[in-house]
Amino acid sequence: MDEAGAPEAAGLKTRPLHSIHGKLQPAALRDALEDLENIHQSKPACVSLSQCTELGSVYTREEIAELAAIAHASGLPVHMDGARIANAAIALDLPFRAFTTDAGVDLLSFGGTKNGIFFGEALVVLNGKYAQDAPFLRKTRLQLASKMRFIAAQYEAYLSGGTWRRNAKAANDAAKKLAAMLAGIPGLEIVDKVESNAIFARMEGAAAQELRKDYFFYDWEGGLVRFMTSFDTTTEDLEGFAAALRQSLR
Repeated sequence: MDEAGAPEAAGLKTRPLHSIHGKLQPAALRDALEDLENIHQSKPACVSLSQCTELGSVYTREEIAELAAIAHASGLPVHMDGARIANAAIALDLPFRAFTTDAGVDLLSFGGTKNGIFFGEALVVLNGKYAQDAPFLRKTRLQLASKMRFIAAQYEAYLSGGTWRRNAKAANDAAKKLAAMLAGIPGLEIVDKVESNAIFARMEGAAAQELRKDYFFYDWEGGLVRFMTSFDTTTEDLEGFAAALRQSLR
């Protein structure tokens, strides 16, 4: 449903599978791959995981390795959407390789714009068998910028000197601080464990509408809202938001 259906608009069939706290379950993946030769169904091309997930949870390296093994047994590559991969690395206290290459991930969208980079993502081909087609994919999917070097140069600064780590840790720490500030406020329920820089909660629609006069955030049916923190979120920002939220719930 997200991204205005962009994958299917590009001719790709997407099939969501059962998840718990946003994480794809091995049993659901096995069931989906039982009937690969059925010509009446769409033929799977890859398994795609989001790290961190759409609910802010984080796959462990063991969970990724198990899903990758299931996919590879059926001849499918594993793609990881790493838009917030730095936040996952901080939450896991692991190097990137431990839960990507070493866990069986074949293709990685290495994100930076959620963690301080101005523009651009990097597609990292971790399995050499898919490298040959990458330049053609880049061109046909309109991802070859005429001044690509200026986009790519950001990653030199991002990955050197610990910049990515400082930014992601600041965002994750801010989310935990905010969750502590919001805990116990009448009318607000935090619905999932805060593992990265996302907080999911439930609150009354009228209160959310009031709060949105000064703050932007996403909400869904049933009163579910998402609050995000970033690398430059300050304690003053958190205190101001918490105070405004309390006011909206009165």
